[in-house]
Amino acid sequence: MLVPADQLVVYMKTLSSGGFLYTACITCVKLSILAFYKRLFPVKPMVLAVNIVGAVIILWCLGVFITSAVVCVPFRKLWEPTIPGTCIDLAKFYYGLQIPSILTDAIILVMPLRVVWNLKMPRAQRVMLTAIFMLGVLTLIFDIIRLIALIELSRSGADITYNQVNSSVWTCIEPCVGITAACMSNMRPLFNLLPSFPNGKLSFRSSKSGTNEEKAKTLGKNQNSESVVEIE
Repeated sequence: MLVPADQLVVYMKTLSSGGFLYTACITCVKLSILAFYKRLFPVKPMVLAVNIVGAVIILWCLGVFITSAVVCVPFRKLWEPTIPGTCIDLAKFYYGLQIPSILTDAIILVMPLRVVWNLKMPRAQRVMLTAIFMLGVLTLIFDIIRLIALIELSRSGADITYNQVNSSVWTCIEPCVGITAACMSNMRPLFNLLPSFPNGKLSFRSSKSGTNEEKAKTLGKNQNSESVVEIE
């Protein structure tokens, strides 16, 4: 069944917004995770790393916005392919879109690991914190899958409404998983509802000796002042 021409124009106009909306969503997710790292681990090396990675992500976002705005000249050639004009190579555009995103995802994943394993807390809790941070691996995997789907789309035929399905699905899944991973560290109250493992070897529950809060020991000294991480 063929899609009516007027509906296809509406579809292509909607599709043209994807380069802006997807990039803005992913950028906000990444920056929110970096802001969380900066608040949770206020030591100089982490703050510096957060600022550098955050700047790279913002520059990537601006670059994608500019490229998306000139992907076709004139822009309406995206939904009116018969008019005079030119469009960039979509495969190259997708590589430029996804590869920096994959690299920054990988960097964000490993940033807190050294700090977490230097915390003076039970090993089981360090494993739990590491597992929470490493949930972002799913986002990294979906990033790669989406890149493959986009490259296949750029090499497919002219039936855009059919060929677009796989890439559209992964475009929706990736931000959802990223948002979930970014929020997992704040979901500890939900983990407290889970039963403890036998002998208390691995428990999501907070220790109740004294207070319900667990304070990690000193991460390091910065100009004779201590930075303390509080796990709520």
